[in-house]
Amino acid sequence: MGECRCLCTYGYIGVWSLADLCATAMAHDADGSAADYVGIDVGEGCAVMQMAEKPLVGIGIMTYGRPAGLARMIDCLKAQTYKNLVVFICDNASPDAETQVIGKAAETGDRRFRYVRHATNLGMSGNFKAAYDLGCEAGVEYFLWASDDDWFAPEYVEHCLDLLKENPLAEAAIPTPYMGNNDGVNVLNYPGFARFTNVGLRGWKRRWYLWRFLCEPIVKAKGTLPYLLFRRASMERMMARYTPRQLNTWGGDIALLYGYLKDFDVVGSDRVLMEKNYPTKRTWMWFPLAWSYQPLPRHIKELKDALLVVADTPAERMQVRLYVAGLWVFWGTVGYPAKAISLTLRVLADKFRGH
Repeated sequence: MGECRCLCTYGYIGVWSLADLCATAMAHDADGSAADYVGIDVGEGCAVMQMAEKPLVGIGIMTYGRPAGLARMIDCLKAQTYKNLVVFICDNASPDAETQVIGKAAETGDRRFRYVRHATNLGMSGNFKAAYDLGCEAGVEYFLWASDDDWFAPEYVEHCLDLLKENPLAEAAIPTPYMGNNDGVNVLNYPGFARFTNVGLRGWKRRWYLWRFLCEPIVKAKGTLPYLLFRRASMERMMARYTPRQLNTWGGDIALLYGYLKDFDVVGSDRVLMEKNYPTKRTWMWFPLAWSYQPLPRHIKELKDALLVVADTPAERMQVRLYVAGLWVFWGTVGYPAKAISLTLRVLADKFRGH
């Protein structure tokens, strides 16, 4: 067994071997004094102490003015089957008091949670960066971003770690999400995320994989990939590319992912363990032709500029330019008719279903 830090009411009291710590706990169990040594209910036994031997996973919750969603995500993370977590609740200067109350209550009730309220709104990308920095300061081995309007199944973190264990070349892992409405009802199933696995793809195979990633419509949830569970070492390299110019523009997240997917192996799973919220009361969605949707013309230049930030080689820059040229061809030919037909069918379907 390895070593773990023994935590009591007054803080760290030294480094013990796990075997010695468990033996001490059992020796003192008769009079209940073991809790003074381990800082936990001894009834949970040495199984809880073994958590110290598992890698530390950092999770950053980005929140702004959605107290109900924040409370739900906190409950999700408390229910995770993998327990060795440190969770940073990054409040982007929410205007309401309830968000702060919920964040502080989580910090008080569970030592794994830390509530951080920014003095000013840092913007979405700034809050992402702040959460990542907190994870680095805590010395986490893995990091995961979470949003205050999403939901994770209890086995989300454990499943991602299992995927990485089974695929040692992979630097990040993610299961499949579904689209949920404001009431948590599944309104749309996304294609399985095993399609994003690129482990072992090299040369032209990796280039073809990146081409498919770029061309895939956003409505098929490729924008959910920032919620990968990352190995910290690869994440540090990814975040070294962080610039406000890149991430504060439309498609900045897609560009950052493009840069990551071309440099690192990732593994996806078809197991559905995540809900991405879509702010609607609808109980179903209609996307027959919308699978062909691409970024709107007004966003194409921003997306191109963001992608070129992470395109390191002439071949990668050519790939980006060909992709952008294809977007203009798409909207100049079939894009607008396809969108019009899809929206018409959606209106007719809504009337048929009584919405």
